[in-house]
Amino acid sequence: MIDLIALDLDGTLLDSSGGISARNRQAIRDALRAGIRIVLVTGRGVTTPIRLSRELGLNLPIICCHGALTKDFTANRTLGHIPVPLQYAKPIIEYGEQNGLSLTIYVEESFYWLEGDRMLRDDVVSPSWQSVKTFSDVLHAAPTLIRFFGDHSVDAVVRQFGDWPLNFRHELWETFPECAITSNEAGKREALVRLCA
Repeated sequence: MIDLIALDLDGTLLDSSGGISARNRQAIRDALRAGIRIVLVTGRGVTTPIRLSRELGLNLPIICCHGALTKDFTANRTLGHIPVPLQYAKPIIEYGEQNGLSLTIYVEESFYWLEGDRMLRDDVVSPSWQSVKTFSDVLHAAPTLIRFFGDHSVDAVVRQFGDWPLNFRHELWETFPECAITSNEAGKREALVRLCA
C-alpha cells in the first residue's frame, strides 16, 4: 500500500504555465481521501510550495532548495537546513559579482540579486525576491542556495569552481539555463529520507 507520495513541482505537479491541472488536483484529493500523505519537494525556495500546500490542503513539511531546506510551514519551523559552507559560498559569490555574472543567493528564505541584473525573468520576481547593491549586504550567514543564470554565467562558474565539493545542479527553464549550487550533503532524496525517519 502507498503511504506517501513525494511530488516535485516543475515538470511534475505544475504545467508549463505554472498551474495545477484539474486532473492533478483530483488525483491529490483522491490520495488524501485514501489516507495517503503528500509532500512537495522542489528546487525552489519556500514561497511557492507553501502557497501550493495550503491551496491543496496539504499539511506535511515541504522540502525546498534541492533538499537543502525542510520547513514545517504549519508551525513556521525549520526542520532541516544544509547551507552552502561559507568557505565555498563567499569565493563563488565574490567571483560572480566581480565578473558581472547573473546570479542570486537564497539567504534566510529570500532570494537576492544584484540591482541592474537584466538576466532575471519577470516571472521569478516576487515579494521573496529582493535586489541589493552588493551581496555582502545580505551574506551574514551561509546561503542555502546559489543560483547562476544564462549560458555565460553558468559556464563561467562551473569552469572556475566545478571541481569543488558541492552539488552543481543544471536546470533548463524552456531554453534558459541555470545552475543551482548547494551543499554536497543536500539533496531531495536525502531530505525525504530524513523527513520520513
